[in-house]
Amino acid sequence: ILVVPVGGGGLLAGIMKALRTIYPDANARPEVVLAQLEGADSAVQSWQYFKKHNQLKAVPVVGDVNAFADGAAVRTIGAHGLQALPYVSDTVLVTNSQLANGYKRYLDSIYMNLMEVYANHSVDPFFGLQEPASMIADVAAYQYAQRQHGKTVIHLKTGINVNQELVEQLLG
Repeated sequence: ILVVPVGGGGLLAGIMKALRTIYPDANARPEVVLAQLEGADSAVQSWQYFKKHNQLKAVPVVGDVNAFADGAAVRTIGAHGLQALPYVSDTVLVTNSQLANGYKRYLDSIYMNLMEVYANHSVDPFFGLQEPASMIADVAAYQYAQRQHGKTVIHLKTGINVNQELVEQLLG
């Protein structure tokens, strides 16, 4: 089972195209689960609409888009992502608190290594740091794996667009 973080859906579309090429037999293909942050969940809502009506429709987020993970903060899933939804087997919605807790655990686990690299090599400690939008898949994969006993669940790590102020606030 592959958990893919989704904003506009471009990555999801590319993954699905690659999987369909590598595994022409749909029964041999790994399951794909899309993960989104609450309040920026057009893909989840659009997938639910597809499951209920058997029709593709981009369902936009109503109200303000949740920008906590700015790399995935979109109002409406894109056309390519929308076309990939029939091949998705499930979805996971991540809350802000789940994302913040997961990101803080991640930062705590690497903090000392980052400071050592910075102190000894004058390298920007934020270079190469995983961004919150990528952590959506990490948190979602952990949640999903709890329900999938005996199955292998993996996720994609994407993006290094880090908001330094957010990192400092979470480590605060």
